[in-house]
Amino acid sequence: MRKIMVIFIGCILLGLLITGCQSDEQSELIDPIENVESEVIIELEEEIPIEPVPAPVVQEAVPAPIKTESTTAFELHILDIGMGDSALIKTQRGTNILYNCGRTEDAENIITYLNKQGVTKIDALIVSHDSREVVGGCSEVMKNFEIGKVYTNGKAGNSQEFGRFEYQAIGIGLQRVAGAQRIVLDEDLVTIFYTAFVKGGTQMLHVWDESLVLWIGYDDVSFLLPGHCRGGCEKRIMGIEEDLEADVLWLGDHGHRDATTYEFIDAVKPNIAIISSGIDGNPLRLPHAETLDRLHGESARVYRTDTSGNIVITT
Repeated sequence: MRKIMVIFIGCILLGLLITGCQSDEQSELIDPIENVESEVIIELEEEIPIEPVPAPVVQEAVPAPIKTESTTAFELHILDIGMGDSALIKTQRGTNILYNCGRTEDAENIITYLNKQGVTKIDALIVSHDSREVVGGCSEVMKNFEIGKVYTNGKAGNSQEFGRFEYQAIGIGLQRVAGAQRIVLDEDLVTIFYTAFVKGGTQMLHVWDESLVLWIGYDDVSFLLPGHCRGGCEKRIMGIEEDLEADVLWLGDHGHRDATTYEFIDAVKPNIAIISSGIDGNPLRLPHAETLDRLHGESARVYRTDTSGNIVITT
């Protein structure tokens, strides 16, 4: 029976002053485990228990070895870079896929992490949308690694960060995705791109709702990476694709209350939910308590980078 391993690689949290979204509403933020370097491995059977499991409490700091080459068939790394977003996908064939590059100030940490993972070429770089939290670090990342293919949503960006990324990506061969497309990134993977942005159609009100969503299937395990997709985007994606079920869901927009709606959770039916978040540059105090309540109500196991550091799922 196939097992999924969830590995938490804790790291010393960096204090970064970052300007994020602003809101008058505040919600409770669980205090993270600070200054801990550790590795916790959880093996989950294919039939995952339905009881929600709290984030593990680390009793002692144990040095965590970082692999330099893949010894597993599939790995999903959710990087602990605070309020930036970045995920590395590694396959047994040696394919490396990077989904988003965090903020400009996250680039050095991302590059260091990729180097320690033995990455020399990024076969596919995917940028979900025009937001400094996902595209800011791409320019430096693209300077430090050979890039195979580059994908983003179908809409041209307006920010300086996206402009720098776009200028470099066009020289490589930028592919813009609209609607739903199945694109082969690795022979062992099923990869489907979805975006609520449709050229010539009704446009979404907010840039985050135009996120390029990635669904990945490997053997009998599936993953959904929705960028910063919130309720409006989720509704349109559900209208495009009826079957969005995924074992692992990386929450949209750091667990914002307007994302990961009840309807979306019901459509995806995740067993594991991962949240990227941080302390500094987080005026909204994400993830919101409402989102966590929805996940626990649906019996999904919740893991967070602000309490556990880098999160690695292997099959």
